[in-house]
Amino acid sequence: MHFLAFCYRNVLRRKQRSTLTACSVAIAVAAVVALVGVATGFKRDFIQFYEGVGIDILAVGKGKILARPLDESLTDKIKAVEGVAEVVPGLTDQTSFPDYDLMIVPLNGIEPGTTVFAHMEILSGRTLTSEDGKAVMLGKTVAETLEKTAGDTVDIDGEDFQVVGVYDGFSVIEKGTIVMAIDQLQEHMDREGEVSGFSIIAMNGTTAEGLQQIIADIEAIDPSRIDAQLAREAVENQPGVKMGIGMAWVTSSIAMVIGTLGMLNTMLMSLQERVGEIGLLRAVGWTRSRIAKMILGESVLLSLLGGLVGVLAAFGLVEMLTWLPSAKGFISGQIDATVVAQGMAIAVGVGIVGGLLPALNATRLAPAEALRQ
Repeated sequence: MHFLAFCYRNVLRRKQRSTLTACSVAIAVAAVVALVGVATGFKRDFIQFYEGVGIDILAVGKGKILARPLDESLTDKIKAVEGVAEVVPGLTDQTSFPDYDLMIVPLNGIEPGTTVFAHMEILSGRTLTSEDGKAVMLGKTVAETLEKTAGDTVDIDGEDFQVVGVYDGFSVIEKGTIVMAIDQLQEHMDREGEVSGFSIIAMNGTTAEGLQQIIADIEAIDPSRIDAQLAREAVENQPGVKMGIGMAWVTSSIAMVIGTLGMLNTMLMSLQERVGEIGLLRAVGWTRSRIAKMILGESVLLSLLGGLVGVLAAFGLVEMLTWLPSAKGFISGQIDATVVAQGMAIAVGVGIVGGLLPALNATRLAPAEALRQ
């Protein structure tokens, strides 16, 4: 009988115990793939937006935890930097619509007519203009949830805004965003003249060295207040994104420890019940290393089965979350292949760690003593 088939048959000999152990591994893998997948999805969606629009550099206020607001008057100074093609000042806030189970809806204040609007696919109505006054554009997802279309009005924190258009965007977060003219959001937030940051588009053909020079020149405008980075690096270094991924791993690690202990317990119990069988295998010529490989093989095989179930469960869980109104505008339902690979690697690791001690104990069994037991 082939060695792997022999290990597989041994796993199936104790169906209930193997099923429960595989479930503990599945929970650990599902936690990693789902939680880390959602957290990395935020980062991916932000990067997709900036790359889709063509934004090269982000300039925000310096701050250890929260970036400080910047003065909108810096727009002209940044435009004057050599190599800069366009500067888009932006202000961000958030609102909620409890009646629709929407607890966090991003508000983006952008100058009408800038490049950011060019990539939007208008589904109904039109784009914003500087003459619109209290008007907004709704992302596709938030428009569907609020059941609004062009021509309707929407109440945002007690103020009525006219919906002039509904748009589709690059990322799930953008589709769940409300966009208004920056001066209207400044008035709404009582932050006249302030911006959250600047999105900067470099001239065509700018090299990597050229982008770094632009960053240095922008920061030189006010070194104590301005922090400029490449758009991708800014997203990856964003405290909220890093914290989200870190918390996902911390939470998942608890499930991994539980899965490892379950595997260790299962393999130790299996070893105690199979002392005579192992003695017989040693008596017919099996080496210590082959016995160890058998125990480790069974442990890893059981973990892989649990890992596959966990990955499928994670995809199902994330897909279910996308249908919840409160999460619809933040979770795309896509999980990166890298995260899936990490989940399966963890499954293999759980199998190795959980089977290592039983495998070592099995190699120490003397054939004669094992047969007597």
